[in-house]
Amino acid sequence: MSGKGNFRKHVDRLNRQLPDPLSEEEEKLIADWLDKRDGYTRLDREQDESYLKRVKAELYQHISDKIAGSKPQMSRRMWLRIAASVIFCAFIGIGSYLLTRSKGEKLIAVQNTGRVTQKSVLPDGSVLWLNAASKVRVPLKFDGKQRNVYLDEGEAFFDIAKDEKKPFFVHTPTLTIKVLGTAFNVKSYKQLEEVRVTVNEGMISVAKGGDELEKLAKNKELIFDKRASNYSVREVESQKLSRWREGEIYLLDAPLQDLILAMEHKYLVNIGCPDEWLDKERISIEIPPEQTLEEVMAVLAKIFNVQYDRTGKEVVIRPR
Repeated sequence: MSGKGNFRKHVDRLNRQLPDPLSEEEEKLIADWLDKRDGYTRLDREQDESYLKRVKAELYQHISDKIAGSKPQMSRRMWLRIAASVIFCAFIGIGSYLLTRSKGEKLIAVQNTGRVTQKSVLPDGSVLWLNAASKVRVPLKFDGKQRNVYLDEGEAFFDIAKDEKKPFFVHTPTLTIKVLGTAFNVKSYKQLEEVRVTVNEGMISVAKGGDELEKLAKNKELIFDKRASNYSVREVESQKLSRWREGEIYLLDAPLQDLILAMEHKYLVNIGCPDEWLDKERISIEIPPEQTLEEVMAVLAKIFNVQYDRTGKEVVIRPR
């Protein structure tokens, strides 16, 4: 079924539940969005993002108003689930969603279960890119004095809409990042021993347990070692480190485990190799989007003097 036909089902479902159906204006907003969003789940620098943000904000407000005026006998949780299915399934295009609560906030848990980078616009107009095997929780609406987003797993790039009166916080299991309006990358996979925060534009504050670690400006990266519970800061070319949004793997003096995990996500395989090899080796590498698994493995075999076998989706690396 086409994306438009699929979305029509969501709209019909919403109309059956709302006190009154969506207006022609609201449906036009939806149609305009669908016309504009072709391929929107991939990074597209040429798209009119300001238009997309405006359409998203307008549609979100329309649906929020309908929820606020809903009949008392209908569960508010149900209204929010219905609205969420329209907003996030239609516009984000990410694999799954679920309504949850955190500190009184109603949150949508969004998970990218595929290998293609996913892109979405948050309720405040901020833009989020979500890497493979990543999960975030975002509110249906940014109420209160803060804008809180929870990166539970994986890697995400944020381009934050500026609002000096309402700072934006990204919470990971290890670190908390505070911004007012900037662009930055957060890498926080459970399988990796390092959490990385990289600034592309503006300035951010990185904290752990309520204590500020560092303020970071453009082209600065903080690397937090979870095992040692310490961190370092270095100068980087931030634009290169966020090329994963375009399907590229780019690593700079990273543990080998980072590369293995990135390859598993990109090529949808399981890669096994000796633990001692993962612990001692680091790598800097650039893998273009079109590079095949076989081509990458051939290069790695030469660099590290190893051999590998592949059976279906299983790849085993061992010493020569």
